[in-house]
Amino acid sequence: MMSRKIQADYVYTGLDARPLRNGIVEIAEDGTVISVTDGSNQDAGEYVRGAIVPGFVNAHCHLELSYMKGKFSKGSGMAGFIDQINALRDTVTLQEKKQCISDWMETMWKRGVRVLNCLQRCQGRLWNRVSSHITARSRLKRRRC
Repeated sequence: MMSRKIQADYVYTGLDARPLRNGIVEIAEDGTVISVTDGSNQDAGEYVRGAIVPGFVNAHCHLELSYMKGKFSKGSGMAGFIDQINALRDTVTLQEKKQCISDWMETMWKRGVRVLNCLQRCQGRLWNRVSSHITARSRLKRRRC
């Protein structure tokens, strides 16, 4: 099996608050991290200027509202915000909602999110009906979408 070695100015392992300087991450073909080493005296062949970090966790999101992005009036306060959510809730089809969720899950994946907790307040868990690499969990399901 072939592996890939990537060296960066800093590698955050998640095991220590301080990063490894000039660390090297060895990755298997399937994306599994094989090793993380101090690369001060080595050359990995592939170099990234900056930092390598473990996957991020989005601990609080509402994917079922992703189709509402950019549609809110600002300065209405919390009550006005909730009124706007209620007014916008049924303005698109189920398919459009699923497409927005899929697009945002892909965007999060590209930005390094690997796990998310979707606080979806509707039945059906729309995020669970779209294909994504992200591991998703939800605890709430109260309203129809």
